[in-house]
Amino acid sequence: MPMLKRLLACLLALVCSLGAAAAARSSGVPLDLNALGAPTFTTYSTNDGLPATIMVEVQVDRSGFVWASSANQLARYDGSHWQVIDDAGPVGVLGSPMTTHDGALWIAYRDIGIFRHDKSGWVASAHFPSRHARHVAQTRDAKGRYHLWALTFDRGLLQQVGNRWQPVAGSAALPKTLLSIASTQHLFAQPRLWVGSGDAGLWYRDGDGVWQAFHAPGLDRMQIEDLLVTQEDGREALWISTFGNGLWRLDDRGLKSWRVANSAVASDAFYSLVASELPNGKHAIWAATRNGLVRIINDQARVFDRSYGLPSNAIRDVSLWRSPNGDQVLWLATENGMARALVGGAAWQTVSLFGADANGLFAVLSDTDETGNERLWLGSSNHGLMQYSNGAWHHYDTSNGLPSQSVFLLKHATDTNGKDQLWLGTGDGILARVLPGPRFEPMPVPWRPGRGETVSDVASTRFDGRPALWVATRWAGLKRLRDGHWDTLAPPNAPSRWGVRRLTVQTDANGRTWLWASSALGLLRYDGHQLDVALTPAELGQRELLDMSLFTDNHDSVLWLGSDNGILRVNVSDPRHPAILPDSLPKAPDPVVYGALRNSRGQIYLCTNNGVQVLTPSGSGYNAQVVKRRNGLPHDECNGGAQYVDARDRYWVGMLGGLGVHDPALTRTDRQAKPIAVTAIWIDGDKVPVDNITLHSGKDYLRVRYALLSWIGNDKSRFRTQLLGDEKSPSPWSTQNERSFDHLPPGDYRLRIEARDYAGNPSQPVDLPIRVLPAWWQTGIARGGYALAIAALFWALLQWRLRSLRSQRKVLESQVNARTEELNVANSLLLELSYRDPLTGLANRRKLHDVLEDAAEHMDSTPWSLIFVDVDHFKDYNDAFGHPAGDEALRVVAAAMLACAPTGALAARYGGEEFACLLRATPIHHALEIAECMRRRVQASEITVPGESRRNHATISVGVAEGLIESGTDCHCLLRDADKALYAAKAAGRNCIRP
Repeated sequence: MPMLKRLLACLLALVCSLGAAAAARSSGVPLDLNALGAPTFTTYSTNDGLPATIMVEVQVDRSGFVWASSANQLARYDGSHWQVIDDAGPVGVLGSPMTTHDGALWIAYRDIGIFRHDKSGWVASAHFPSRHARHVAQTRDAKGRYHLWALTFDRGLLQQVGNRWQPVAGSAALPKTLLSIASTQHLFAQPRLWVGSGDAGLWYRDGDGVWQAFHAPGLDRMQIEDLLVTQEDGREALWISTFGNGLWRLDDRGLKSWRVANSAVASDAFYSLVASELPNGKHAIWAATRNGLVRIINDQARVFDRSYGLPSNAIRDVSLWRSPNGDQVLWLATENGMARALVGGAAWQTVSLFGADANGLFAVLSDTDETGNERLWLGSSNHGLMQYSNGAWHHYDTSNGLPSQSVFLLKHATDTNGKDQLWLGTGDGILARVLPGPRFEPMPVPWRPGRGETVSDVASTRFDGRPALWVATRWAGLKRLRDGHWDTLAPPNAPSRWGVRRLTVQTDANGRTWLWASSALGLLRYDGHQLDVALTPAELGQRELLDMSLFTDNHDSVLWLGSDNGILRVNVSDPRHPAILPDSLPKAPDPVVYGALRNSRGQIYLCTNNGVQVLTPSGSGYNAQVVKRRNGLPHDECNGGAQYVDARDRYWVGMLGGLGVHDPALTRTDRQAKPIAVTAIWIDGDKVPVDNITLHSGKDYLRVRYALLSWIGNDKSRFRTQLLGDEKSPSPWSTQNERSFDHLPPGDYRLRIEARDYAGNPSQPVDLPIRVLPAWWQTGIARGGYALAIAALFWALLQWRLRSLRSQRKVLESQVNARTEELNVANSLLLELSYRDPLTGLANRRKLHDVLEDAAEHMDSTPWSLIFVDVDHFKDYNDAFGHPAGDEALRVVAAAMLACAPTGALAARYGGEEFACLLRATPIHHALEIAECMRRRVQASEITVPGESRRNHATISVGVAEGLIESGTDCHCLLRDADKALYAAKAAGRNCIRP
């Protein structure tokens, strides 16, 4: 009994100490995904209906329509398409759009004043005293009242009072180039109105006092583009964007700036500002700049540019819209189209692009530092180590103590003294301890470190009371450090050079310890005495084992083995008799599965070469979801060993393009019904108001266009319609967002429009009243008169008339069909001509984009490869030999591409001296062979110019990329990856190929 009491006391002390340790660890600062994660951008170009490549302003109105302007045109996005607004609106030189608190849209015109958009269309603001408006803005005072302002070129600052616009008293002293306005309530202990000018810096006035220039080093005489006021932790702040001297914040602590010289921002040329709310009640500041979208959280700046999926680094405007269900939607106007992103709380996010310019990440770990704060470790194949801690990234390489540039392992395991230790393994065979600081202490090892001798895993065991550290290597096999000595363990008949991928320690139901190893020799097992082959490669189906995890449920222990041919599950509940389980899992998106990890919710993550497959338990099986770059990941291809599930159930995954993360706590089901909007109605080609659809005699053709105002997954919106009073059932669900009718009989109808979004949420149906008026001879009075006059004659005439109409209708339909066929033939010819490059005879850029969009629309699941070709030093060639010689060089390149491209490939002149070749169902290794054929053929070709005897030569640089095309985003990604590969070929010295 005394022994039992002592044992219970020891157990109680152990539990208390573990609880205290857990409390200490949980009391630290967790990793903030709001600061770590990157938005996932959806992009739009002129191919989607935008009026120009360079877009300068964007706003969202009360209905959810997005309005974007170029230099001289306005376009509206309805959740499906961009449409240029070229009718029923004001014609003038565009200034900037602005949305007030109630969602009303205002636009300032530089030559015709200001206009407001409502249900009836564009309405000029009454009594506006200027025709030269620059900007319309709104502020809010301490009592919650809104004030509307206009900044003009000729009348200075104007304010709307009642229904009239009046000059602001005392504003004559203000500069003429006013660009922005904002009001603070508590800054400097009193209400204050601020304005920013184009060449005279920042100005303010207190109450109704006089205007004064705000003097501060760095702000004087600067161009103030935008002003933003935030409230956070009881502190009011004024954010100031300047064009030329960065971003500034003014609060009761003074001035703080973010410039190229003192922060992570990449440009000092800032445009507009918005603030999004974070879950902790604080704000993220978003700023449009000439070199990326800047986000500031906790005073730390982060820049998102083309490498994160934006169409351009030059961001001209940023706007934030809060959807009906609370989503915060960011819209960006850029110099290469538009972009959209949901911000704040996405479950899947890109965290870092570290390693993206090489082979990505091969080691990921989240743990806590000595103070209990969470930190993040990333290991790359040739760029060293990154650590995120205390809100900042820290880079380590051989210049600051890292033993190697190649990090392939980051893992906690106890050393032979029983102390928890963070281990680092490199791609050239170095095993090191990571000590506080951090410092890196290489271990003496029995193998010879060198290039390719990767340290792939470590594990700790205790057999017969003797602690041991096990190390898996690529060529030196399995090593054990015990009692200060290294041992080499190998199964019988093992070759001199063999490798181990992963180690797993199991404690069976009897409390006995086993060590499992995945290797080129099969599945290995160590029972405390000897290492043997538990399952041979033949028994494993000749699969190459890549990774291994042990899942234990209800006394069943199952090894999940990643391989080059899917996932393999082995029941090791009795380790002496492992049993391969039947393959009953949903098919993975790619045969190469690097491994499996499971969180506490039972979700299993399979990392593959074509996305991450998430298996969610359902009944006796699993539901599967595949997550890719379009869902928020930095790439579609995973890397082996670069997965980790942390203590907060977050799944971290290293990929070819960087680091992604999934936080299941942020997963939510979208149950918000999206509104349906009728966007346009035409009667016989004339646009009519939506609330008055009346077809008079002789007006027979009706066309109705509608949209689902969905701010997410809009490409998956579906519609169906039914003409009540004529059709017995609705049409099938489709993406078609337009319906037309011809020669409807007289009567009253209702067009019922239904829609459902990407998540299947049904929208409130819209019933559109339609009235078709009869002709005079179809009215009841006329028919009654005819009946009284002579019933028989009326009946005969009526029948004749009806037959005549039917006959006429058939003739008209026949004529229309014939004319339509003629037009289709003509249009086909014109389309073919518009798809052809006249100089080379190849397809042109438009044809290439149309083929990509068609593949995305049909969600073609076969791999596509894209070859980008650029003629080396073409300008110098033209300058040296003349433009006729340059034209002949382009024809030679085109001939080489046609000679090497297989049947079915699309060879196109992309522009200038750039060419492209699109290959369907072609893996990248085959595309590289085709590209090499093109390069060799061009290099070997002699270029002759008519009338000249000399022979010239040219070379080309080639970039090759591969990917699936299942959406518009995939098209942009394939083009971007091929473009990046082309630039890599140029950087490598030209006349070469880079994947």
